[in-house]
Amino acid sequence: MGSDAELEACAKNITRIERCATALEKLCKDLNPKKSNLRSVNQQVEDELDAGTKLVTETWKILKAKKNDTNLQSGLRLRVDQLAEQFGEAGNRFETASRKVLEQRKSLPAQEFESPGDAAEAGAGGGQQLEQALLEDTDIQDMLVTEKNQALRQMEAELGDLHAIFKDVATLVNAQQEGLDSIESAVNETSVRVATGTNELVKAKRNQARARKRMCCLVVTGSVVVIILVSWILGPLLHR
Repeated sequence: MGSDAELEACAKNITRIERCATALEKLCKDLNPKKSNLRSVNQQVEDELDAGTKLVTETWKILKAKKNDTNLQSGLRLRVDQLAEQFGEAGNRFETASRKVLEQRKSLPAQEFESPGDAAEAGAGGGQQLEQALLEDTDIQDMLVTEKNQALRQMEAELGDLHAIFKDVATLVNAQQEGLDSIESAVNETSVRVATGTNELVKAKRNQARARKRMCCLVVTGSVVVIILVSWILGPLLHR
């Protein structure tokens, strides 16, 4: 896959990450213990979290490699910088939504974290009555609590990994902005120097013009004085 194709894939992934963030923001409102379809909602949350996390990891891997590619063309490097900034914004939104979901999931009953296979088996064996009977068993309750805690710990670990990625992205974007600021500062300093130099040239030209005028005045004045002196000296001699 060429560089252009990889960057286009990154752009599409960023759009998908935004969609995952939007979906999590909506699902978070439905993570209510009073909801009848809570298990279905919780499963959708896990699906969106998994999809978003994979997209983030894949996108960062590509962008990081492109950023470190010293042979990358200037046009593509500019595109990488733009995508990195967009990725950071989308990723921060996804992380924020994920953390809200995490806090909401902590309040859910343990049975909502039951694996799909166990839930299907309970349903096939007699529906809600059998499920309720299983939940009254202390060992079953302990197992469900353990599954819930494992799921929450795994989610916290994944969010920690995401946070580390977006911290690196922020560092990259800030370094990029500092570089742009340095370039802008250098350009401004150069502009000031050019303007100052131009003003100095204008002043020099004015000074030269004034000096020429003064020289001309001195020459004319000197010529007049010489003529007067010559006339004064030669005048009597000519009248003899």
